[in-house]
Amino acid sequence: MKTLLKITALNCLLYVPTIAQSLNGDTNFWIARGGCWWLSDSLITGRGYVASAKLYSQKSYNDFIFEVRFAKTAESGPCSILFHYNEEKDEGYHLMCHPYSGPALAKVMRNATSYIFPGSSVHWKLGMNKWNMVRVEATDSRYDFFINGEKIFSHTGAEYSWGKVGLIVWGDPRQAAQFRILKLK
Repeated sequence: MKTLLKITALNCLLYVPTIAQSLNGDTNFWIARGGCWWLSDSLITGRGYVASAKLYSQKSYNDFIFEVRFAKTAESGPCSILFHYNEEKDEGYHLMCHPYSGPALAKVMRNATSYIFPGSSVHWKLGMNKWNMVRVEATDSRYDFFINGEKIFSHTGAEYSWGKVGLIVWGDPRQAAQFRILKLK
């Protein structure tokens, strides 16, 4: 088994590639920006870095289905599902998920967040180490959001219509979360 170790001053990516997380064996699929990320077997673990730690795809997407199962494992700050992300501008959409209050749709602009739509915690499993499944479906400028198999809301907006998909852990290095990518197509 090959191991790729990539560490810079702001990035830490420890990568043990597998079919499940490298998406068909592509060991260059993910880019780490801030924080520390461990990719092993079918599990991705992220730890925060001051404002945010992002792990995102090399490839950009317009229409997609992105399904992720995750749990916040340390501290009670949010983590996010990132999509239509522009790495040069450090902007895009994200579904920000708080372990004790549920998800909300927002824009990430550098390390700031601008809320678009508050989500519902009705279908959200509240608490630390509670696994929730999030699914984002994008078609043209329409987005549908699902939590644990239930559609929670839709949004139409073309501000970001093309970009990368990924994950965010917000906050300092005490913040941590685990993720499993279930689907990206």
